Formats: sequence, C-alpha cells, structure tokens
Amino acid sequence: MRKKISNLLMTIFLSGCGATVNNIGSVHDKNISGSSKHMLVVNNLSNDNLSKQGEFISEDLKNKLNSCNVLAYTYNPNGFSLNPNADINSIISDYKIDRVISLTNRNITVNQNHAVLSQVVVAKVYDMALKKNIWMSEYQYNTSEWHFGGIWARHDVKAAQITTKSIMAGLENDGVIGKCQ
Repeated sequence: MRKKISNLLMTIFLSGCGATVNNIGSVHDKNISGSSKHMLVVNNLSNDNLSKQGEFISEDLKNKLNSCNVLAYTYNPNGFSLNPNADINSIISDYKIDRVISLTNRNITVNQNHAVLSQVVVAKVYDMALKKNIWMSEYQYNTSEWHFGGIWARHDVKAAQITTKSIMAGLENDGVIGKCQ
C-alpha cells in the first residue's frame, strides 16, 4: 500500500512539471526545392512578460539547425538598435543567408511570477531567392500553473527545447531543411 501511495504521489509531482507543445496548423509552398544552408533566426517573441523563454527558443533553434548542417545565426530586434532592418539586412548580406525564420507569439498567458503558462508560437520561413514566405506553422504551448519550487518560473529552458523540437520536426518534414541525423 505504501508503494502505491508513493507511486501516486510521484506521478502527481511529475505531472505538474511538464509542458506540451502541439502543432495547430502548418502550410508550405509545395514547390520548395533544396534545403537551406544558411538561416537567420529572428526572435520577435514578446518579452513583455519578463520571461526569457523567447531567447531560449531562438538560441536552441539556432543550435539545433547548426547540428543539422545548417549554419544558423540569431537576431533579437527587441534589443537596442536604432535601425533593426539595417541590422538584419547586414547579417543577411554578410553571412549569405538564404532563408530567414521569424518567430512571433500571441495569446500569451502568464502567472503572477511571470512564468509563461500558454502561448501560440508562430514560425515563418522567408526564402531570400524566391522573395516570399515558403513555410508557416503554429504551435500551442501549455504548461501547468504549478511548478515545483518555482524551478521553471521565467526561465523554462525545457519548454523552449520542447518547442524547438516541434519546429525542427516541421522544418524537416516539409523539406525546408534536410533530414537531421
């Protein structure tokens, strides 16, 4: 009986710690040819809620792209800049960027500790040669109100990794990037 209670308590404990990410819609140009070699990740994720999750998502996405033989760079227009468009154009030119992935979010819910409880993350890919968007996908992120001891409050690295794993799967499945090992 003691073991059953212990297992039940552990299940309850762990269930409050997890985040889920579901793809709620995706569309891509059926004529995509070739995978990207150089990508710029533009982090337009809101930081109004005092969370650093947007930075974690963009950095983790850059790292995952790099591990898939796509040279990736990040730019955060929420930082200090007098002309973010000129900054982005300079990066595109200097690093021979062939595709730009823009990350935005909406429907953000936070708790009193500024932890993100839910949001929709929108990822769009713009092809520089074609001069048009070639891919777009939306992901619904949800997590529990309760976080054990505030471990994940504000800096939910694990949630960012789950989000970028979903984005990478979409990029691979729709042929925006090659298959990762």
